[in-house]
Amino acid sequence: MSETHPFKPFAPRGATTLIIGTFPPLVQYRDFKFYYPNNTGNRFWIIMEYVFNYKFQYWKDDAAAEERKALFKKEHIAITDMIEKCIRTNGNSSDKNLGEIEFRNVYKLLKDRPAIQKVILTSRTDGDSWQIHKNI
Repeated sequence: MSETHPFKPFAPRGATTLIIGTFPPLVQYRDFKFYYPNNTGNRFWIIMEYVFNYKFQYWKDDAAAEERKALFKKEHIAITDMIEKCIRTNGNSSDKNLGEIEFRNVYKLLKDRPAIQKVILTSRTDGDSWQIHKNI
């Protein structure tokens, strides 16, 4: 069954950096409703703590999502994923098991936020994941 991305792009006015991921994990692995919502096995937000010398107080639920949005707004960072809709071909959260992909319009986001000067892709670019990157 096709799955639609549950989060809208987060792109505060004045954002100068755009972080682009792939697609969120299965719902049972999400600790909050925002990008990189799984605290088990994903180090994204731990890395952000080091990058911005910031210690998150919340790791679950709405407070965690709002805390992360506030940090990214303060730091002029936008975040989205490249996939809008797909099918999980193996019933797990691995990027290599995403099929029948519909891409998000990342170009429109960049046009709407002309201050963005840097784009960071968080997914691997080897093997099957490269097929996703080369199509955006």
